[in-house]
Amino acid sequence: MNKQEVDKTLRTIKASYQNRFDLNKDVVKVWEYCLKDEDGKSVMANLMRHIKSNPFPPSIADVTSKNDWEHTIINSIPEDLY
Repeated sequence: MNKQEVDKTLRTIKASYQNRFDLNKDVVKVWEYCLKDEDGKSVMANLMRHIKSNPFPPSIADVTSKNDWEHTIINSIPEDLY
């Protein structure tokens, strides 16, 4: 992700969790560093899933591509199992 994508991600988190997410220079630096090798679309998809299902702000681990395994597993389960 580039800096603009990280900024958009952080602004989305701030708008969604208002007083529960502190956005400052240190936070921006850490998120930029940790997300630099991530795919922006994947991070935003993970973020949207998190926002819709969790009342607390996400950690970096909650939005990274390493979290995509859950989506892959859920989509690979045959429909007749549930």
